[in-house]
Amino acid sequence: MYTEQQKQASKYYQHWMTARIDLLLVFVLSALNIIMIPLTDRYFTFATYISDILLGTFWTIRMEEGVMIPYIFGAILTLILIAVFLVLFFVSKKHWGAMLAGTILYGLDTLLLIMDMVSVFVTGEALAGLSFLGMLVWHACGMFIFISALIKCRTAPINPALIQKEEAEEAAAATGIGILSVNEDGTISETTENLGTRQLTVTRPKNFVGCAIPFSMSIDGEQLFLLKNGKSETLTVTAGACRLEGHTGNGIASSVDIPAGTEDLSYEVSMKMGMWANEFVFTRK
Repeated sequence: MYTEQQKQASKYYQHWMTARIDLLLVFVLSALNIIMIPLTDRYFTFATYISDILLGTFWTIRMEEGVMIPYIFGAILTLILIAVFLVLFFVSKKHWGAMLAGTILYGLDTLLLIMDMVSVFVTGEALAGLSFLGMLVWHACGMFIFISALIKCRTAPINPALIQKEEAEEAAAATGIGILSVNEDGTISETTENLGTRQLTVTRPKNFVGCAIPFSMSIDGEQLFLLKNGKSETLTVTAGACRLEGHTGNGIASSVDIPAGTEDLSYEVSMKMGMWANEFVFTRK
């Protein structure tokens, strides 16, 4: 049983996943800088600034002494520090506090970047200070994603597909209809009483948005088929009331309640792109 707080947070599941991916990117890009700096003398700006400082410092020592040992030591120290973001990426799947900790750490890293940029401008090296702007923009974007995810989600959100399935099962149990099961020929069989049947057609028009992502279609929590871009599926369902659901692995989920009746029905399902999250749209034809 999911709490109301978890159900509310599930609306922003995609936003939360974006913030989690950013935590992972911070680790990955910082780790890649260990290789980038000695090979190309360049680095990824979205990485942690503290890792750039450490790697740059130990690379300078390496150049002065002519041996790689100082840089190897700096690389190991950097990996230990940034490994925190990798741990927080995994823990934040179920714990809101992990995202908060990651936001604070990245915020402190951003503060260090700002302090260094200001000090460079104060010393009159304006041209050198401008080089910090790119890093600052990336850090600002990252902080915006982290903070907005924390504000929108008061707890670590649950994949809405799981909540959707639970609600469908509860609704089916409340009506006494029971959970529908799938026969070998792809038709739906009723587990309690014979209510009659009808044809249900689900069509997914060709659309660029989400074209590579298959939609997992379910009825009353029972997964039936994967609907690909531009495809259509027709199946036999009971004439009782049911809930048609669609969801993807990355948390996009929606549903439509189908009233009882013997009339054949046809629905179109498509993905609507939003600013922070995409959503399913069901349209009766």
